Amino acid sequence: MGVEYRHFLLPRPNRFLPTAAQLETFLKRMIDARWLPVELPSSEVNRSYRFRAHRAREHLALDAMPSAASLAEWLDRDTKLVWSIGQFSHFSLNYPLTPLDRWQNLDEMYYDMVIEWSPDYIYRLPDGIDPFDRVVCPCGASLEIDDSELHIEEPVRDLFYTSIIRASCPACGRQADVSDWPAVVRDDKTGILNVVPGGATSRFSLIVDCGKGYPSSNRMELKPEIVALFRETFGCDSYECIEYY
Repeated sequence: MGVEYRHFLLPRPNRFLPTAAQLETFLKRMIDARWLPVELPSSEVNRSYRFRAHRAREHLALDAMPSAASLAEWLDRDTKLVWSIGQFSHFSLNYPLTPLDRWQNLDEMYYDMVIEWSPDYIYRLPDGIDPFDRVVCPCGASLEIDDSELHIEEPVRDLFYTSIIRASCPACGRQADVSDWPAVVRDDKTGILNVVPGGATSRFSLIVDCGKGYPSSNRMELKPEIVALFRETFGCDSYECIEYY
């Protein structure tokens, strides 16, 4: 079956959620810098590229980038924007990860570039990241909506296939910030344990999902130009997490 790989760029503080104008600017700058396709490809490569949005139970195939007005309507809902690059060599794109030493044939390279957000926290628990010790408000109320409850929420909240942590307490209304919550992270390559505040949990993230097509057996990082663009556009700090699954 093989190992699959995902790489996360997460904001600091983890509570960060962009405005629609910031998000529209980020998409435009990603296109200008050739991290995202500038337009839908010609017919001969249509099968190797898809751009789509997912909102709760809605799955939208889009033929253009969403406008700031559309994004403003989506920011209060669980949403994913997904660019599926099926054959990297068909596009004049910059590859987002480094190093690039595993693939010799660019036709074999593929990945999804994903931007996802939620009005609450997406509680990601990939292999190698332990759960938080407690997911409760100081008042004692639970903040977690676990997997078994997501399908009975209104609207249904199973888009991310993981639990949700409420951004505000349902009992007292206090705002939750997981940025200081410690999570133990294990490096699958070295076995070294580190404590990472916030773990891989956030309300907003940029993800490179390589599937089985990850380009290096060494530890990878996002290209520094993407990280700089992320920080400059959103006016926040950031950090990276990885997942082998």
